[in-house]
Amino acid sequence: MRTYAEKIFDEPNFLDTSDEAEGEVETVSRYVAATLTHSGDQWIAVARDLPGGDVVRAEGATWREARKNIARRVLDLLQDEPGMTCFQVVPADPEAKAALAAVMDARSAHAEAEPAEVGATRSAARLLLDKGWSIHDVGYVLMLPRQRISQLLHLDTE
Repeated sequence: MRTYAEKIFDEPNFLDTSDEAEGEVETVSRYVAATLTHSGDQWIAVARDLPGGDVVRAEGATWREARKNIARRVLDLLQDEPGMTCFQVVPADPEAKAALAAVMDARSAHAEAEPAEVGATRSAARLLLDKGWSIHDVGYVLMLPRQRISQLLHLDTE
């Protein structure tokens, strides 16, 4: 069984830091916010502050369905306007909105912390080995098997 300290190194790095861009990237030219309210057995989505002061309303049996329906209706309304539209769909209830925002903030912090942990572990392993520690001792204090330490530092342990 892998420990948390080791599992983090099995995670793929989803952040592409390469400077090479494939083709042109269209920038978002418009943000549309919609609120969803649960009423009976339906979700009601409302998008306000649209061009021309329009308000769009859609329903769905599930959150996902209501989100899809409001997006479709807004895009139908904006079809003649150029640019890319970004949707943000949030609960109309302030407590639910705050609870979901807290989850998203925690997930963002976690996603940012993982690469920092990998980098710090790699640096610590390199420093400790350079100071004469054995790979077994480095692995022990970093709570990683020696094979993982070798892999991190691209060393041959044979």
